[in-house]
Amino acid sequence: MNKSELVAAMAAKTGESKASQERSLEAMLEAVTEALASGDDLRLIGFGRLYVQEYAARDYRNPRTGTIIKSDGKKKKKVRFKGGSSLTNKVN
Repeated sequence: MNKSELVAAMAAKTGESKASQERSLEAMLEAVTEALASGDDLRLIGFGRLYVQEYAARDYRNPRTGTIIKSDGKKKKKVRFKGGSSLTNKVN
């Protein structure tokens, strides 16, 4: 499902226009992005949890030559999702 299909599904479920639902989706995505960028978690009971996980900088090894490649020394941040119990049960 892509963004336009999601907007169409939301409009069909709520009975509102696609334009209205697209504005709502954009506002929700912006709020989620701002929350994650500031370090907050997003918890939707029954659906899941979005959070930022930080990884330490690491060095890499070239498998062909065996030489060690130094990283830039910055910690890496990744967005993670953990599905809630209701979502997991419906998927399974």
